[in-house]
Amino acid sequence: MEKQIPNFFETIVIDADYLSYICSFPTQSNRFFVRDKEGNGIVDKPLLSSCERHLKKIGIPVEDCIITQEPVEHKNWQFIVKKIADKKINEWRDGVGASKVILAFGSATNFRDRLPLFDKYKGNRDPAKKPILLKEIKEFLKASYHCEMPFDAEADDVISMYQFKRK
Repeated sequence: MEKQIPNFFETIVIDADYLSYICSFPTQSNRFFVRDKEGNGIVDKPLLSSCERHLKKIGIPVEDCIITQEPVEHKNWQFIVKKIADKKINEWRDGVGASKVILAFGSATNFRDRLPLFDKYKGNRDPAKKPILLKEIKEFLKASYHCEMPFDAEADDVISMYQFKRK
């Protein structure tokens, strides 16, 4: 017998900042870039061992090169984002039996940044760890789905407001 999911919520409000991160990482991969000491590109490949084999083949010692690992975006990133977002949204919506979905994005400013705290709010986060297409993915999601964007608050604040509306 199939388990019936009760309809607890008419609307599910999803933290779109979180969804953006879920969608972001599969849209990029890392490549190894090999440059000479002057910064001229020699080769780039997804595996370090492939770069080393190439250098050996052309007779350049690894020690004479600068090797960096850098994220690169997939050319079809919008397709990847849409597929992941649709899957997650449907999964979450169906999981609570909701008929409507709202994506809640945080605003660029946040009242918590102005609070007299000992440490800066979210100050421990490394901005270098953000996905390279995060901004574009957020814009893509905003254009593709029904969204709410609060003034001076986070997505969690919007979710809380909807929860209190329900009571």
